Amino acid sequence: MSEPSGKGKIESSLRSHVFICIILGVALLLADACLEQYAHSRLAKGAQQGEGSKSGVVLEEDEALHFFARIVEAGGIASLIFGLFTLFLELPSLRSYFLDRMKELVIEKPYLKSLCADELKQIQLRAIQVHFKLDESTYEGSFLEFLYDNIYMYIGVPYRERATLEMRYEAEGECLIVHDRLTYICRMSGGNIIPAIVWQNDPEEIERIKELRVDVLYPQGHARQGQRETIGMLGPEHSFSVRKNGHLKPLKRADGGGDNGHDPVIGRELRINRDESYENIDRLKVVIDSTYVIRENHFLYWRMLYPTKDFSLILKFPDSRTVQIATFINHEHVGEITREPGYYSFTCTHWMIPQSGVAWRLIPQSTTGRTIESVVAMS
Repeated sequence: MSEPSGKGKIESSLRSHVFICIILGVALLLADACLEQYAHSRLAKGAQQGEGSKSGVVLEEDEALHFFARIVEAGGIASLIFGLFTLFLELPSLRSYFLDRMKELVIEKPYLKSLCADELKQIQLRAIQVHFKLDESTYEGSFLEFLYDNIYMYIGVPYRERATLEMRYEAEGECLIVHDRLTYICRMSGGNIIPAIVWQNDPEEIERIKELRVDVLYPQGHARQGQRETIGMLGPEHSFSVRKNGHLKPLKRADGGGDNGHDPVIGRELRINRDESYENIDRLKVVIDSTYVIRENHFLYWRMLYPTKDFSLILKFPDSRTVQIATFINHEHVGEITREPGYYSFTCTHWMIPQSGVAWRLIPQSTTGRTIESVVAMS
């Protein structure tokens, strides 16, 4: 027969102490009853003999006896109550009830909302450490610390969903003309949508921009549902205008304009800050149409600026070319790929965190055996 475990020994010892408390309580109450009976008999005997004959010493003895009886009574009641209450809690059904109630108090939102940020962090970290059986002393420098400091912060921030980048390539001498359409839906979190609409290109990535236009579409349920509004546009003089107070106004050079007659949007980040009229609109759709010229065999990449759920990349190009592509996604299931002559699509229905993305280039069919170089450095 195996020896009882440490927990079993503790429970057995606790039950023994409970029964000792109950027996002790009953014994003390019986002793109190006997003392009371003895005191009453002394009083009755004194009354028969006459109070005048009772000496001062006898009175003091009665008072001491009465005081001692009260102490015995109080000790007996306390011991009995403690024993019965502990036994009451030890009953399986009642124990489960009280444990469930304690869990509710800890897990319920009103209690959690009363905690400060540091207290909440400690609860979260301890829960993760218990779940994965991690040693609390190895937090510094661990992946858990990296996770909490660099990825955890994206929970609860505004995000994008159904992001689709569709690119159609046309040959133009030694270059390619790219017709680029990016669409995504802004999702609200914490009472806000994403703070800015951003269109980026790196130095020497684009040779020439022919067209750039940023529109928003109001979602269903909004007073202006279905309406389309242009909030940014590249004009004929290559000056980018942004909607302010109902009108398109030129973007200041300090915000991304060029100088010395250079194209103001080449090698720049164009950032359109969210207008106040859009801040409470969940499912606002953004459409960015652009046409530009790139060199042959030149890499392009799409890097997430905000947490993104469900994204697709669609490439249409001349049949004489094929695509080389590499994905940088924080998930073991990369996504669904469709590859046909002149067509390539990549769809990922999972989440992508900022800085993850995709890099690709078009190459002639004869060079399909080559490997992608320097893609990691570009991303």
